[in-house]
Amino acid sequence: MKRIFFRRISFVAAAMMLALTMTACSLSDSSKSISKSISSPSVSLSKSSSPKKKYIAEVQDFTAAFIRSGGSAANLRDRIGEMAQKAGVSDWTADGDTWKAIGAGIAKAGYNATERDAFLMNLEPTAAQHKWIFKGYGSYKP
Repeated sequence: MKRIFFRRISFVAAAMMLALTMTACSLSDSSKSISKSISSPSVSLSKSSSPKKKYIAEVQDFTAAFIRSGGSAANLRDRIGEMAQKAGVSDWTADGDTWKAIGAGIAKAGYNATERDAFLMNLEPTAAQHKWIFKGYGSYKP
């Protein structure tokens, strides 16, 4: 009689351990799927706005590196045109964000106001482009 009683207790204990293990696995899987579903909307939002932001960051970084290496203003225009085309920016010369990124790149390169103005004379921006460049230059935070 004692053996049957202990076997039943052992069986019940084993069943409870199995149930607890399965519950723990189920909870772990649930938390993973919840965290995936929570992060999915932000991932899709960042992907939708990412190409333009990536392009702007690339223009800024490229401008700074290009200026530091001694590149000319004319060559900068050509290279940014190529970057814009790859990024799907159809008319970069009319895109204020591109010019702001150029201005920020000039600041990032460490150009002071005199060096900036000399570079801009060779870049030959329009009045609107000039305004955007100054906004980008002024807004750059190292």
